[in-house]
Amino acid sequence: MLGDRTENMASSAERLAGGRTLGPGGFSLRRLFEFFDTSLPRKLGALLVLMLVIPIALVAIVLVMTDDQESSIKVADTAAQQGVLSQTISKEAGYLLLADSAQIPGYVDDLNQAMAQFERNLEVLRSGDEASGQPAIDGEARDHLERLDAEWAQFSAQVRTIIA
Repeated sequence: MLGDRTENMASSAERLAGGRTLGPGGFSLRRLFEFFDTSLPRKLGALLVLMLVIPIALVAIVLVMTDDQESSIKVADTAAQQGVLSQTISKEAGYLLLADSAQIPGYVDDLNQAMAQFERNLEVLRSGDEASGQPAIDGEARDHLERLDAEWAQFSAQVRTIIA
């Protein structure tokens, strides 16, 4: 029944085209209609493949974007830690100036730990960290990091004077 309808469509198309072929090798409209009729399973197969390929491609894109975001989040987290550490260092240095002799060793230890962590974080921002997957800062942020390096050199020298 379906084959009869395809033959009728193909012969109607040939009559409209005057029996002409569409291209080399005698490809006629009849063959074209027969191809579309017999290729329904192929069309469904191609549709199923597309239905699988598109979500897989979207997942891959999301994974790549998420990976980029994770590294950006790590850089932002380290930079935020730097802000907290700079405040901690300032606070501890102030406490050290006001402390009595019994409290001084505790404040000095806290200050040294905070300064060491600040310097470690600064190095991670400069060079990256393969273990945690954090990239080094580059681009415009690199200029800000260089200014931070210069400010840290002055600030840490002043804090070390307070410690001594």
